[in-house]
Amino acid sequence: MLRGTAVFPSPFFRTWNAEFIKHFSCSEIKRMSDSILATNLSGMINLLAQANTSDVAQKASGEVSFFQSGTFGFLLLLAVMFLGWFLAKSISSSLRLPEYRSRLMLAIMPIMLGGLLIYSGWPPRFGVDLRGGMNMVGSLNLAGFPEENRPKVQDIIDQLIKRVNPSGTMEIVIRPLGDDKIEVTIPDVTSAEADNIWQLLVSAGKLEFRIVGHGKFHEAEFNRAEEEAANGYRGKAILDEDGKKIAFWCPIARVELEPGQAVPAVIPYKYSPDSTQLFRDQNTGNIVSFRNMPLSRDQDLHGADFARYCEENGIRPQILMIEPRPDENVEGSHLAVVSRGTDNTTGRPIVQFETTAEGAGQLGMLTGMNEPTPGGDKRLLGIVIDDKLHSAPSINSRISKRGIIEGDFTVKEIDDLVLKLQSGKMKAALNKNPISKNFVESLLGQELRSKGIWAIGVSLLLVLIFMVFYYRFAGIVAAISLVLNIILILAIVMAIQQPLTLTGLAGLVLTVGMSVDANVLIFERIREEMDRGSTLRMAIRNGFDKARTTIVDANVTTLITAIVLYTVGTEQVKGFAVTLILGILISMFTAIFCSRIIFDIAERKRWLTKLSMTRILDKKKFDFLSKIGLTGVMSALFIGLGIAGMFLLGSKLLDHDLRGGSTIRVVFDQPQEIEEIRETLKNKDLEVKGEKIEFSVASFGGADQDPADKDRIFRVDSNLPAWEGGPESEKWVQLDELMTELFPGKLKLHKVDVLSGAGADVGSWKTQSPVRTASWRSAPAVASILAGPTMMLQDEGAAEPSISADPETTEPQDENAEQSEPSTDEEDDKPVLTGGDLPVDEDPEVGNGGGLSFTTETAVKIDPPILGKSLRSEIVESARRLEMELEDEQIVLISDAILEGENADGTVSDSWTIKLNVPQEKDGAAIINKWSEDLNAQPYFPTSSKVGSQIAESMRVNAALAIIFSLIGIIAYIWARFQNIAFGLAAVVALLHDVLVVLGMIALSHYVFDMLGFSFLGIDKFKISLEIIAALLTVIGYSLNDTIVVFDRIREVRGKRKQITSDMINTSISQTLSRTILTSVTTFVVVFILYCFGGEAIHGFAFSLVVGVIVGTYSSIFIASPALLWLMNTIGLSPEPVDDEKKIAGQV
Repeated sequence: MLRGTAVFPSPFFRTWNAEFIKHFSCSEIKRMSDSILATNLSGMINLLAQANTSDVAQKASGEVSFFQSGTFGFLLLLAVMFLGWFLAKSISSSLRLPEYRSRLMLAIMPIMLGGLLIYSGWPPRFGVDLRGGMNMVGSLNLAGFPEENRPKVQDIIDQLIKRVNPSGTMEIVIRPLGDDKIEVTIPDVTSAEADNIWQLLVSAGKLEFRIVGHGKFHEAEFNRAEEEAANGYRGKAILDEDGKKIAFWCPIARVELEPGQAVPAVIPYKYSPDSTQLFRDQNTGNIVSFRNMPLSRDQDLHGADFARYCEENGIRPQILMIEPRPDENVEGSHLAVVSRGTDNTTGRPIVQFETTAEGAGQLGMLTGMNEPTPGGDKRLLGIVIDDKLHSAPSINSRISKRGIIEGDFTVKEIDDLVLKLQSGKMKAALNKNPISKNFVESLLGQELRSKGIWAIGVSLLLVLIFMVFYYRFAGIVAAISLVLNIILILAIVMAIQQPLTLTGLAGLVLTVGMSVDANVLIFERIREEMDRGSTLRMAIRNGFDKARTTIVDANVTTLITAIVLYTVGTEQVKGFAVTLILGILISMFTAIFCSRIIFDIAERKRWLTKLSMTRILDKKKFDFLSKIGLTGVMSALFIGLGIAGMFLLGSKLLDHDLRGGSTIRVVFDQPQEIEEIRETLKNKDLEVKGEKIEFSVASFGGADQDPADKDRIFRVDSNLPAWEGGPESEKWVQLDELMTELFPGKLKLHKVDVLSGAGADVGSWKTQSPVRTASWRSAPAVASILAGPTMMLQDEGAAEPSISADPETTEPQDENAEQSEPSTDEEDDKPVLTGGDLPVDEDPEVGNGGGLSFTTETAVKIDPPILGKSLRSEIVESARRLEMELEDEQIVLISDAILEGENADGTVSDSWTIKLNVPQEKDGAAIINKWSEDLNAQPYFPTSSKVGSQIAESMRVNAALAIIFSLIGIIAYIWARFQNIAFGLAAVVALLHDVLVVLGMIALSHYVFDMLGFSFLGIDKFKISLEIIAALLTVIGYSLNDTIVVFDRIREVRGKRKQITSDMINTSISQTLSRTILTSVTTFVVVFILYCFGGEAIHGFAFSLVVGVIVGTYSSIFIASPALLWLMNTIGLSPEPVDDEKKIAGQV
């Protein structure tokens, strides 16, 4: 979703659109097409005009470069607009065609903006199938919720995002699927890394209220922590002599960044040191002090000062927190309600909360035991979320069942605090096991991406050559239009940050073929006008005017199917739908508008005096309807065989995403006989949910396959569904586990060769880590570096707080001074929490001590190559298994494969040098050894996908609804446009024919493969998947495009006549036959290239398109037109005569 979308000044925009409309205002259809084009153009430019700024990020990082700011982007946008206007003015003046200035400006500006965006933002974002990663679908655990009051997944989306991506810097996409399912897309991760993120999502967000350690009140805990640190202890829990936990070390959370916010050089901590508290360095376990830390004058920058100081000194701070007694333990489950409110007196936003009955007692005990002393010393109540300290307001009095937190907050800060408090109290949790998992290894993703880009390049080149050869000057114009089409599609895809998936690339390839159609329609209309003796200028004008209606009708109906596809599709299918939608809209803009400008200028300047075109058909009229008997038998035969095949195959025809099941790509260490693999799997007697588990095995191959991989790589499909949760005793084996079990010692494993330096200390440096002085017992307190707003927790019905929130002074308290005694009455509680009311130490002292950090360097060779980001994650996970603390910033990855301008995380390489910054020399060797040991034991599965029966059923319903809604929308639109339901029904008859033939061919592919025993012409055992459904909807759109071209010509030829005759239909089809053949050939070429070279992942998708292009062309002639004749003349659907501005043309 775009944020901060800019809108152009209205006078300029009105002028722009006025010129656009003026150019096309001719009839109702023209106005409609102009609206579509103008909306497309203005919307595209608005999408590109984004200015994302953030004062918080600027403060946290110092000063953001002006050239990286949203202001600069907006100024650059204005500069491009001005330059476009200037170029348009210059060109029109030099050509002495001032009337074309506005039109040239409309054409030049989008092109310049698109080119600028592509240049500045290249490469585009790729989906997980083209870059590697995981796509998972999970469901809500609704057990115990009444039917009428069930929570929805939308209620927890924000909390889940904050949990796994608090900084907003990770490319994790979380979106709802209906009310009870959620889809999580995580690019550039290994399967294990994705599983860790999933566990973070499904684990309950842990919210705890804990007392922050204070030297005056917790001397025993401080002494014990110091003793443990002196003995080299680095664990989190602090135990007393009896082994009882009395305190713990707690990391400090950092400030969360807004989505799209620039990442500052230093991300501030949310809480900062006070000299009454005890801190240690998580890296070394040493006690540290921050009394000599420099502070900015602006308190808003103190969090960044603290973070910067820690990073400069290599410190990862942890603060000592006190372990509560059982009756003082307050957690997220004790909060009943948390919401945002408004203070009635000040009008400021506040946080309101209510505790449960148990929580009221627990919180009352916790705060009551930690009230201020008579001398005015206060303790802090820490808000700990997911084991990190987020805030610590001071306790002014006892708090119980209901309260508020107020202060000088903004609405955004209040919302963030509410979200944090709710993260430990989500309305519902996710089930622990995902119901669908789809994993693609990074190296395979890059391979698929290369194939997709190659297919686009080849298909585009062939189409351009053909168009130039066949149409000559007009072909050059079409070539320019096609190139502009690709540029603008990519620019908008990048502007809206839509990940480009493999099916998205396929949509781009298909757009190349389909966008030719608009140009061909125009050129053939121009040819017809010239055949009638029109002058070149008149032929150009009439050709564009007459083709416009057909182009709009044909594209809008295809647009309907694309929009439905986007609505119900998965993330991968959405990528295809987006490129198809953009391709349809932009092809109208480039063909109708941009091409017209080139033709007009060339003709007016006499550069074009004669328009020559190749002709394949010479004004011949064919009697197509006389062949209906033969074609009817052929169609019935294909459909009958297909339906029989589908009936016999049953659910086996469905892929795992529509049936429920698993698929995996298996790599063996040595060549294998495929029959032996099939026999081994066949002998595995396995039954799940009363259904026998079956397996199918197919080998991988191709012209570009490495000979060493022959007979080593196989795809295994199964109806073994994903485990969706339940009692552990009922859990069934998963396909990857099964393959490991059935083929021990035969599968290819990851291989790590440590070349040099494992665990060696190749260099160490000593950090001057500050150490704590004894000032925590007696020195005046240092103000919290994040001087937080005053916070007040107040019970329901309480009056004004009895204790002032004014900051304390550094003057000693008079022991006889009058103190405000907190009320003990539950109804009269006036408790107050303040954050930032501690005095400033005017003369801080510092003591320096030493803590050694060692940098270990290890060179490794990894097979297969690994993504740097995944390598870093695996090393961190190995350290965790050793119970060591290691974070990403302690790891430096170096490889010769890292290109200039790129980083290690986005690089795939088999040779890495790993540098670890660790507290002790032996730690580096231990971590590397553990990592290599774990990785060497893992089988290598490049791709895997698991779908549970629950999500499969949902997908089947969505697929059926997508087809039904598409057909209904098509009937409605054609009925409205042609003023006769017969046209809509005839079109749907042809579409149903096409869908049944394509499905039948998919079913027959199983029998062809089994009969031959090998893949003939690339024909495999194709199965119906969501990608195939996407292909079917595309075939519907393409076939409809052809059909509407014929129907539009039938309407023109019929004129005002009531009846439609066979002669009219034959004339109409013959007149459009040249266009039909040319469009079909160019589209077939691009989908055939996709079929041959697009890769295995979209092989079935491309097969469906190849069949669909052939059968769609056939049906528009031999199914749709005869059906229209029968509906109008046989069952009486012929309407009253209608007016038509056009003359009856081309009757023979």
